[in-house]
Amino acid sequence: MAVNSYVCGHCGTTVAMTKVGSGIGVVQYDGRNADWIFLQCAACGLPTISGRYQGPPEGSVLFPPAGWQRVKNVEKVPGPIRADYDEAIRCLTAGASKAAAAMARRAAQGVCVERGADPGKRLADQIDQLGEQGELTARLVGLSHEVRVLGNSGAHPGDDGLEEVSRDEAEQAISFLEHLLSHVYIIG
Repeated sequence: MAVNSYVCGHCGTTVAMTKVGSGIGVVQYDGRNADWIFLQCAACGLPTISGRYQGPPEGSVLFPPAGWQRVKNVEKVPGPIRADYDEAIRCLTAGASKAAAAMARRAAQGVCVERGADPGKRLADQIDQLGEQGELTARLVGLSHEVRVLGNSGAHPGDDGLEEVSRDEAEQAISFLEHLLSHVYIIG
């Protein structure tokens, strides 16, 4: 049975999603009752959970949502770095902003080590080392430091007086990381 078209959160393709199994039934989400069903993407075959709110205001939610796999040509990013990036996106999607920022930082450090930075150095020094060696432009050095600082806020309690990492800050860290990944591995 085909169910409307969606942008698959796994592969980014707009496809008819097909209901599989009997679904989950009615579950509370965000303080409201929602009907939940399991869907399967016709393009990649991966599962998505779709929820449609009961009663006004109308609305629906998908997990994973469209866009959670945001870097295009992600297959060009080395596996461990891609895994950290993917986990940062999943954390952001789940509302875990501290974890998302910390995973973005981890992915940025993976880039530094993969590009030849001394693995025994602190991330700040690794970023500067790659800038000095010409591996990163001045702009990418700055973006990498932003990912580092935001990620430190998520990973190290009390170091900088920040108790929380907002969703906007986590999204900013991931956006900066995406620029880094795109320039290092995709644009080249």
